[in-house]
Amino acid sequence: MGASESEPKVVRPERPGYVQTIALDELEAALPGSARVHVVVRPGDYATEESALARVWPADEADDGLLERLRELFSVQSERDVAQDVGFGIRQLADIALRAISPGVNDPTTAVTCIGYLPAIVERLGGRDSPRVCAVFGTGTVVVTHEPSFDGFVREAFAEIGRYASADARLAATLLEALAAVGRAARIAGAHERLGSVLAAAEDVALPALEDARTARDRALVEERLTAVRALAS
Repeated sequence: MGASESEPKVVRPERPGYVQTIALDELEAALPGSARVHVVVRPGDYATEESALARVWPADEADDGLLERLRELFSVQSERDVAQDVGFGIRQLADIALRAISPGVNDPTTAVTCIGYLPAIVERLGGRDSPRVCAVFGTGTVVVTHEPSFDGFVREAFAEIGRYASADARLAATLLEALAAVGRAARIAGAHERLGSVLAAAEDVALPALEDARTARDRALVEERLTAVRALAS
């Protein structure tokens, strides 16, 4: 069995909590010789003291000193943080919007405001390169897994709110307008492959809203916004 196939040494946190940040740029300096590191968490993940943050091969190069240096590259705290955890910011806005449209609160204006902020985050992601999954350094290879995808961010931002927005054409139209902004950003950046995710999310919002539309005006508003998203994806 080769060194890369042997059992790895495991880097574990000293305390349970949320992974806030990972200093990936400092991994190269921490690695000796031909060491290979597999990072198995991402910012926003919850880790216990028994969880693996990373695995290191070959085991005979991973002494306690190296494991400690690697552990220090992971910030594990009691709360999530938006510094590297983009999904946390999206989740916070989505949660506020969901509470606002709940029957007990019934505050669609607050929901619309939150939805208005969501594309400001997601449209930036639409034009960026996908997170790296493999970074090759002179001292070895760092494999980064479990990275969030653009499709995942879109679902996090819009899917759950969309399930509750069908009865309110104004909310559905606002969601569709936000998705159109994300689609435009992806198209301008040349990330045409991401438009399918945007269109799928738009149809998930629009089709139930069209079925539940109370007036012809509501139906026309939702259809107009859906048509704009479909035009971007065509």
